[in-house]
Amino acid sequence: MSSRLKLARPVDTYNDWPCADSSLPGQRLSACTCPGEDHPGPNVNVGRSAPEVDIVEAQIDVGRSPWTGVVSQSLQLAPFDDYYLIPDNSTRSVTIANPRYTRANGWVGGEFQQAASHLTDIERDSYRMTGGGFTQWGFELHAEPENRENGYITWVGGGREAWTLRNSAIGPNPRVDVGQRLIPEEPMAMVSQL
Repeated sequence: MSSRLKLARPVDTYNDWPCADSSLPGQRLSACTCPGEDHPGPNVNVGRSAPEVDIVEAQIDVGRSPWTGVVSQSLQLAPFDDYYLIPDNSTRSVTIANPRYTRANGWVGGEFQQAASHLTDIERDSYRMTGGGFTQWGFELHAEPENRENGYITWVGGGREAWTLRNSAIGPNPRVDVGQRLIPEEPMAMVSQL
């Protein structure tokens, strides 16, 4: 199958690129075929994806009054779904702990990434000029290779649970010939961009 799967939709005029599921050049960390070869994963028979879990990507919601600081909390994944929409966003698969503080992110992906993403408000007291308090952000990633349907990621914002993405949300999508994606099981590096 081609890495640029064509969909029956017009050119994306917002991003001005031809309609394709992905412009990624392909999986770079595939399973090795030769025992004894250098392999980045825990097993030479298993290919590795390159997921990204975002805890805090800060932005300002200028559509609210007063302007409100929010953070994007996301799992970036591939291969992509058509229109970058995860196959199951029901409450069985995606849970928002408190809709007053957390809501679905309108940005779901683009040519180089798909995101399962929500926005969580930053408390006003967290800013230096309004109180300068500390705010806790984080996530819990739970993967069970022996019981993959139990995998989930729960994000924390402002010291409280924000939202949870379960493995069922990123299930197979026969419209674009994509199988079940997984909550990442392999070790990942942590990158802090401040």
